[in-house]
Amino acid sequence: MTKKILCSEKLIREHHLWRVLEIIPGALTWSAFILVIAGSLYFPVLTANLIITYTLVWVFRTFIFSYNLVKSFHYSKKAALVNWDQLNNLLEHPGQSLKIPPELEDTSNRRVLGLGNISLQTALSERMETLTANDEYLRPSEVVHCITIPTYKESYEVLRTSVESYVKSNFDLKKVIIMIAFEESDWANALDSSQRLKKEFGHHFRDWLHTCHPKNLPGEIRGRAANATWSAKALKRYLERENIAYNRLLLSSFDADTVISANYLGELTFRYCITPNRTEVGFQPVPFYHNNIWDVPLFNRLVALSCSFWQLSVSLRKDENKSFSSRAMNFQSVMDFGYWDSRVVQDDSRQYWTAFFVYRGRHYLENIYSPVYMDAVLGDSYLTTIKNQYLQLRRWAWGVSDFPFIVLNIFNSDHIPLKRKIYEPLHFLESVFFWATGPVILLFAGITPSLVNQNFSDSILSHNLPQFMSGMLNIAALGIAVCFFVTLQILPLNSQKKLSKKISLIVQWLFVPVVSILLSALPAIDAQSRLLLNKRLDFRVTEKKRTETRLFSRTVSTARQ
Repeated sequence: MTKKILCSEKLIREHHLWRVLEIIPGALTWSAFILVIAGSLYFPVLTANLIITYTLVWVFRTFIFSYNLVKSFHYSKKAALVNWDQLNNLLEHPGQSLKIPPELEDTSNRRVLGLGNISLQTALSERMETLTANDEYLRPSEVVHCITIPTYKESYEVLRTSVESYVKSNFDLKKVIIMIAFEESDWANALDSSQRLKKEFGHHFRDWLHTCHPKNLPGEIRGRAANATWSAKALKRYLERENIAYNRLLLSSFDADTVISANYLGELTFRYCITPNRTEVGFQPVPFYHNNIWDVPLFNRLVALSCSFWQLSVSLRKDENKSFSSRAMNFQSVMDFGYWDSRVVQDDSRQYWTAFFVYRGRHYLENIYSPVYMDAVLGDSYLTTIKNQYLQLRRWAWGVSDFPFIVLNIFNSDHIPLKRKIYEPLHFLESVFFWATGPVILLFAGITPSLVNQNFSDSILSHNLPQFMSGMLNIAALGIAVCFFVTLQILPLNSQKKLSKKISLIVQWLFVPVVSILLSALPAIDAQSRLLLNKRLDFRVTEKKRTETRLFSRTVSTARQ
């Protein structure tokens, strides 16, 4: 039976607090900007101290980001050395004495496997006993995968590259179902691509399906969520026809350009089988935007790398790690939270929060350290590329519209502790607030009091404030150095590129202040301002192109093994 959220969006949109809550994020952001100017004019000393406090918090957040980035990157390298097929074979016979191959004990990091620091043999034996006692034991051979690809106007070449990566997996593909989910308005192009791909690759997989989502269905807005829901309903009928239990089906919902590493399916299977209460858990790989990374302009490459690094960093924090883009879940979970909300743009974050409330605050994400690779934004021209990048980031920032949904549900949920009820909304506001305000305040607030208040400009604090801000930014630049180091480790090498391209790997980090404002803060301010003014944002497919046929994501995957 499908569980119900305590407060469905259809009902709470009519709640008298819904509009009030929509206003809060944007109001906080604009209040901060106004406070810096008005406060500098009327109470400059207090404003200067608030700016100093804000900067110290930002630097502290930078240290946490850098530490988690390095740690998560280390885990990703460790995961590439694990033989996931061997690990899955160990889980096939519960109750038997495990014989762990020495190479697994030598190369496996216990924290990477999520089994603590004790020996692998002890950890796996205890976990298998616990799962068996709770009637949750599941053999890897019993797990079936479905990779669903909602697509709209994607080329055959893009889809083929993605499917080819599935074929090259270190996994038994006869346990994998492929589902191409296309839109009615693009049915001719998508159906042709699906049929060509099925003819070339279909024999590798258990089955090959495709669905066509009708346009203009009542109660829907155009977007990925509506298409994903339509395809999931078709998958439900398929599973019932094939007599496949919902809790045996792992659904990986991918973008059309998603290329997987060879270990992805094996690691996902292992983590799913050893996870208690697995129906309540989502599985999130880190996306690397590497497929066309050498083709995109410097600014866009910097954004792509920054997005990858951010996902790497937050993956180690359960309080910050939320569903994003390509991800996986148990199909029983899809049934429990009632598919995706076809009335929202941000299907990934809304799916997370819906599951969070359905499972009474117990929902969380399990990390998949074997990454997936996606396309960076690339248009027909430099200006088009920058514009498309801005629009993509604004769509991501539109996740701020989840705030009323979170607040109205969380305070109507009896089974969520009060501490969690207070923490989650405040942490959400903190995240979107720093996203929108950080680069602007850090770069301009230090000189604002002196510019707008002539009397204050003669004070010692006025002279010291810009120097303090400059010093803090220099300290925070250590985070840029960490990013540069990780860039050299994860960015796929391309010997065909000119020396100037390779030098740009160093030069690009000098543009962080500009990019952080134009392609980070401004899209977030735009999204929050639209929500503040009740101007809805429609779903828009991000244009992505490739100027070369060879992709470099596979190089990264194999080079680290």
